Amino acid sequence: MWTAGRSWLSPDIDRTLVQQLCYVADEAEGLRAGLDRGDYPWFYRLSNSAQVSHPAVTLLRDRRAQQTTWLSMLGFSPTNRRGSGWPRSGSGTSWTS
Repeated sequence: MWTAGRSWLSPDIDRTLVQQLCYVADEAEGLRAGLDRGDYPWFYRLSNSAQVSHPAVTLLRDRRAQQTTWLSMLGFSPTNRRGSGWPRSGSGTSWTS
């Protein structure tokens, strides 16, 4: 992340938000892995036959939404880059660093 955003991120100013983003990304990865391994079902049925998602699914969705918000706050969205002079997709810049 620091490499991809080196032209606009500041370790002094953005460190806390980047750390929180990394923690949330790790949590989301763990939740997804648990669901994929079958540690808990994606959905289950209540006694009235209603199908509901497992709480881990809700947590995963919440973590992904938070990641999107924080990535945008840090300038990692096409909207943020438009007109800013920041790299655009296809420019040869790796956004996965």
